[in-house]
Amino acid sequence: MLIIDFLIALQTILLLAVFAVDFIKKPFYSIPTPNHIFLACYIFVYYIPLISFYLEISGGFSIAFYSLSEGEIYKLLIFLNLFLLSYLIFIAIFNNYRRQNNASYKVDFSISEVRLLVLVCVTFVIKYFYLAVGLGFNPFNVLDRLLNPREYTYIKIGTGYINYLHSAFLHVLLFSTTLFFYVNKFKIRHLIFYLLCFFLVFMGGGKQNFLWLVFYLIVVNRFFELPATRNLSYLWRNLRFAMTALFVLLVSFVVLQGDSIVNRSIFEVYIDYQREAYYSAKVLTDFDFKFEYLYYGIYSTVFAIVPRAVWSEKPLLGFYNEYWRPLYEPSTVSYHSSTYGFASESYMMFGLFGALIYGFLFALYINFINNLMHYKPNVSKIFIAGISLILVYFFLRGGFFGFTFWYFLILVLIGTFLLRLRF
Repeated sequence: MLIIDFLIALQTILLLAVFAVDFIKKPFYSIPTPNHIFLACYIFVYYIPLISFYLEISGGFSIAFYSLSEGEIYKLLIFLNLFLLSYLIFIAIFNNYRRQNNASYKVDFSISEVRLLVLVCVTFVIKYFYLAVGLGFNPFNVLDRLLNPREYTYIKIGTGYINYLHSAFLHVLLFSTTLFFYVNKFKIRHLIFYLLCFFLVFMGGGKQNFLWLVFYLIVVNRFFELPATRNLSYLWRNLRFAMTALFVLLVSFVVLQGDSIVNRSIFEVYIDYQREAYYSAKVLTDFDFKFEYLYYGIYSTVFAIVPRAVWSEKPLLGFYNEYWRPLYEPSTVSYHSSTYGFASESYMMFGLFGALIYGFLFALYINFINNLMHYKPNVSKIFIAGISLILVYFFLRGGFFGFTFWYFLILVLIGTFLLRLRF
């Protein structure tokens, strides 16, 4: 038990060091930085659930639905500490060579009402097609799916491309609306843009759509703030913004969980929902690295993009469908999906070295976002930075390989194309 106490303390120290690394070199970044977003997502996905398991074996309190043994927690802590150490070293190196604009560099954020109205109209058409797929384009069924999206989660197989297109248009619309809100003085008629945007983005969506709004606010807010200083008024503005973002996330989590929080505390619902730490510990314990896992990870990523219209016998790909679901969730339906955490994927791909490799990959990814935001940014770069920030959370939950890789690439390509169109 003493070694687990030490590993928990080391994990906490590494997290504090990750938070502080952005303040080592001047000029200071505007808060929150992409590195801080990574840190917050990591704490939400791994650290808090890990602490709850640690408290349980320490006799603090019991989690009724599932738990981990000391051996499983030990293996997970070793892996995550190696990951954080690798990430900390590489992000510090990248920060030392980061590129900065001079103070006079300005970004053109202009966006017209006509452009926003066209985006709303086209997104409405795309959303209708997205909702109507698998329902015979029956308008009554489409309306029911819009109001009760969870009842239609079985409509997945063979719908990948319309899902990608739908997500790309929602992202561009929400980003453009956020820019429009910041750039233009508020007028009563602008309310129709905001209401239509929120209707299209949030109706029929999930909890992740609220994350989109928070992260787009973060990246756009960066360019409407004063340069980072140590004065208290600037810190207060950042704190106020962070509190607003936290409030949006909390409200969305409570509202979208619906009846599940009636008989349980919010913390219990959260731990039950955020199971990546639990499944990562299981995978680290139950599997030994084999080169066939690395081969399968590459294979499933390469062929994930092939449409079923071309490959009618295409199997359900990914580590979850091939290895994890039969072992841990055998009673689930074929279209069910779960995220087992980046630790599970990285361990399957590279064994214990996966912790070091993924630490480097995440540091490289965060540095990529930093450069988008801080070196000669334009509207397209800021949009990509927003998508990239959103996907920090999902990369931590699911890893870099498989469908997530293609999802990121397609969103960037379609989104950038739409933002560069002149109309």
